[in-house]
Parts: sequence; structure tokens; C-alpha cells
Amino acid sequence: MYVPWILIGILVLLILGVMLFILAKQKKKTPTDYYALFMMGIIWFVIGLPTGIFALWGLGLVFMTAGLVNKNKWKKNRTSWKKMSKGQRKLMIALIIAGFIAFIAGIICYILLARRLI
Repeated sequence: MYVPWILIGILVLLILGVMLFILAKQKKKTPTDYYALFMMGIIWFVIGLPTGIFALWGLGLVFMTAGLVNKNKWKKNRTSWKKMSKGQRKLMIALIIAGFIAFIAGIICYILLARRLI
């Protein structure tokens, strides 16, 4: 009964390790995207308030504040597919695919837990 959770945990740690290794190997450091930080703060704040999770809405406020303080850098640091190098595009595609696979795996685990198959 505990084996699937251990395997899932090992798989998640392995995926995170590979992603961190790839990010660490990047030679060119990407500047902070303060607009994305601001948007993430809004999302976390809006989700955190009705659920009552202090960490979510507290961090949401911090991210929104950091984004607003650096509002003059919003357009400067925005990246698009055209501005990315070929390696960065490949990394983004790999991260999107990994996130999608993790999302699907989460849905499958939820369905299996709802039916008590795990």
C-alpha cells in the first residue's frame, strides 16, 4: 500500500532534480519578470483569501508588492518565444510537457483514490 506513494515521491524528486540541473547549467541568467511575479501574487492572493490559507494570501501580497515596486521594469523583462534562444525554447517545452504529465498523473491519482484503488 505504501509502495505507490514511495515510487511517486521518488519520481517527483527525480523530475525536480533534472529540472534544477538543467536550470543550473544555463549560462545566461534570465532577468526577473516582475509582471509574472505580480500576476502570480494576484492569483495566490485570490485563492488564499476564500480558502483561509494564510501562507497563500500572505505570499500573494509579497509577490504583488514586489511586482508593483518594480513596475517600471515590466516591459523590459518580458520574454516571448521570439526573444528566446533555441535552448531556452526547448527547456520551456520540456517544462510544459513535464507540468502537463504531472497534472495528468495528479488527476489519475485523485480518481484512483476516490475509488480506493490505491
